[in-house]
This record gives sequence, C-alpha cells and structure tokens, in this order.
Amino acid sequence: ATTVEDLLNGYGAGVGQVLATPDSDSNNNQPGDRFSVAQVGSRGLTAGQTRRDGFNASSTRTSITDMFDTERVEVIKGSNALLFGASGAGGFANTGSKQARFGTDRTPRSTATVTSRVDQYGSKRWEFDANLGLKDLAFRFVALDEDQNYRRLYIGAKTHAYYGTLSARLPFNTSLRVGARKTDNNRIIPTRGDDLSFTNAT
Repeated sequence: ATTVEDLLNGYGAGVGQVLATPDSDSNNNQPGDRFSVAQVGSRGLTAGQTRRDGFNASSTRTSITDMFDTERVEVIKGSNALLFGASGAGGFANTGSKQARFGTDRTPRSTATVTSRVDQYGSKRWEFDANLGLKDLAFRFVALDEDQNYRRLYIGAKTHAYYGTLSARLPFNTSLRVGARKTDNNRIIPTRGDDLSFTNAT
C-alpha cells in the first residue's frame, strides 16, 4: 500500500474509510472518485480524520494521505484516544512521520534509497529517501514524484512532494526534531454532473 487509506482498508482490523452519506456517496466510490473529506471508521463508530504525530494535519491530496513520509501507522481505540484530545467515538488513526537517524562516534549513518513502481494503467511512482546521521546531528530528506492513472481514461493525478526533518541531541537526554513538508497535487476528477473538473491543491 502507498496510502494510509489503502493500508487501513486492507489490513486494519475493524478499521477503514467510511462514507458520510452512504446512499448518495456510494455512487461516487470508483477509483479516482473520492474527492470529499475522508473519514475513518473503527468498529462501526466514527474515528474522525487521520492525524499526523497526534495533531490534525492536511492530507497529501484530498481524501488520500500518501505514505512517502510516513514511518508508522497506528490505530488508537477506546478511551486511549482521549490522551490526544477530542476525537471520534471509535478513536482515531495516527501516522508517525519519518525521523532522521543518528550515527555513532565512529560511524556516521549514511543511507539512500530509490524506489520505483508502475502499474497496468500506466501509473508511475518514484521515491527518494536519504539520511545522514552524525553523533549529535541528523538530517533526512524524502522526495516523491507520482503520475497516478486509473482504469477510466482522463481520471488521474500528478503529485510532487518533499519532506525534510532535522534532529539534534541536546543536554539532559533531550532531542530536538524539526520537520517540514510541501506537496503539490494536480488532479483531474469527475464531478457529480458527469463532467470533468480540473483542480489544484497545494
């Protein structure tokens, strides 16, 4: 899975996306159709919107939270969700951002990976992930370039996204972490009037 929503729908026990108004929204639930605000359900109850590091945050593009800058996905259920403030009755899904990894005194931690994916509809996806970690300072940079297509012609999206995080070790066994993300998504989506709508979200 490359998105949090696909991960929850496919592997989450009792957790997944829900439709706000099933009677009408079920007609607009083909791949590429979802362009309203996504909600997550847990055990038949609403779980609100997906959070990032425990805080409310915008998704990569409407209804989709890409995992290019995500290190883990966890589902907080029941009363434990109150530790993060107000949430849905079923709890909420939380994503953890990728973190820069420190090296050691003798060996800096230097890693870099490039991944590529294609599918039967002509979609192309490239990811670049690099980390440079010293003893007390570490930096990580992640980039995404994706051209998403679906089985229906003219429906798709192009996404360019960048994520960077800096970590520093401070006295008293304390670490300072600063991160930033920029996403540019251009998509072609169907409207309720069976026409094409050209939208841009940043």
